[in-house]
Formats: sequence, structure tokens, C-alpha cells
Amino acid sequence: MKTIAEVLIEHQRQSSSACLCGWSELGRSHPGHQAAALSAAGFGPVQEAKAQALRDAADNVVEIDGRPDYAARDWLRARADKQAAS
Repeated sequence: MKTIAEVLIEHQRQSSSACLCGWSELGRSHPGHQAAALSAAGFGPVQEAKAQALRDAADNVVEIDGRPDYAARDWLRARADKQAAS
């Protein structure tokens, strides 16, 4: 499975009217096209992908002096919840 970054790199704006993948629809939203590409790649809504990335980061918080940084973990989880709700 591709990463979010790989999908977005494939769908960069090539010019004011076209995407690197060849997509070009006059009057249509390029960010909308990118969101559709992310969904097609299995990432679902962009907000949920961001929330999942924050949850993953919270699950992998670095330890400080041999103890987990609970404040950072809790902040990341709260941010993930806020992102998912938006």
C-alpha cells in the first residue's frame, strides 16, 4: 500500500491546468482531485487519515528518562479526536 505522501506526490499540480497523473478538468478543484485520489488509495476521508496518523504517533511516543511522555501522548490523542470530529 502506498503512503499518503506517495499518493500526493503522484498527484502534484504540474501546471496551472494539469496534474502529474494527467488529470485536467477545467473549472474543477485540484485539491478535490487529490482527496479523491487519497480515498481511492484506501485512505478514506482526509480528516480521518490525519486523525489516524495522530493516533499512531500517540501510540509511539518516545520515552523520556525511561518513562513514556504521557502529556505528549494525551495531547496527540486529544488532537486526533478533534481532527476526527471536524
